[in-house]
Amino acid sequence: MRVLFSLFLIHVAVAAFSQTDDSYSPNHFNRLYASLYNISTSGDPMEVKREKTFQALEATIKKYPKEEKNFALIRDAVNLSVTQLSQLIGIVDTSIYGSAYKAGADYTLRRVMVSETGKPFPSLVLTDTAMRPFVIDSLAGNIVLIDVWSAWCKPCRQQMPELLKLYNKYHDGGFEIIGISLDEKKDDWLKAVAKDKQIWPQFCELTSWSNNKFASRFFIEAIPSNFLLDKNGVILGQDLSPGQVEQLLRQQLN
Repeated sequence: MRVLFSLFLIHVAVAAFSQTDDSYSPNHFNRLYASLYNISTSGDPMEVKREKTFQALEATIKKYPKEEKNFALIRDAVNLSVTQLSQLIGIVDTSIYGSAYKAGADYTLRRVMVSETGKPFPSLVLTDTAMRPFVIDSLAGNIVLIDVWSAWCKPCRQQMPELLKLYNKYHDGGFEIIGISLDEKKDDWLKAVAKDKQIWPQFCELTSWSNNKFASRFFIEAIPSNFLLDKNGVILGQDLSPGQVEQLLRQQLN
């Protein structure tokens, strides 16, 4: 399951790199991993988490500017600001800008340029399979989780029981979930919705990922993915685990 900066995915990506004189030592990476995890799961407000994460990444990249792992770290820092991400990419030594891994960091920067945590979520009109429009702004006054998933995505399906618990616990207090599936086959999508007891509104374009308008607009390259919006439509956080969603719900609804 994803944590604030998809640290498990970072760990997997890091293992693919060979170590050089300019690379992190195993001990350094383990300490950084633990630090980022502690920041992401702390009870601090998001703006505090962002600044602490930025400082930790900035210090590491300055120490190891030629390390390709930097791009993996930046890639998953989806809750940093455009300015912070741009600064981190700028610190990386230009001699490794030709690395294939830079594309991931650039992709995250483009995503955050469209949907930056701490700023209003863009206007969005969804259309269900009956061609009925649904305007996301109609949920103003509620905390809204936009959950991007698919029937074939095992991690997505595994977290559904936890999302259902959150929905039942906080719905009456003003918590809504919108499900956006990247499925191509209607039967697979609807069967998964029923089996997982996803009782919140669901939308699906029933097209390939590469042709999916929502995925393209918001630069969704991995799922599960999500956006948590406050009562005014401002993004509270992205790619949050159910535990982190609940943490923010407690802060917002109490």
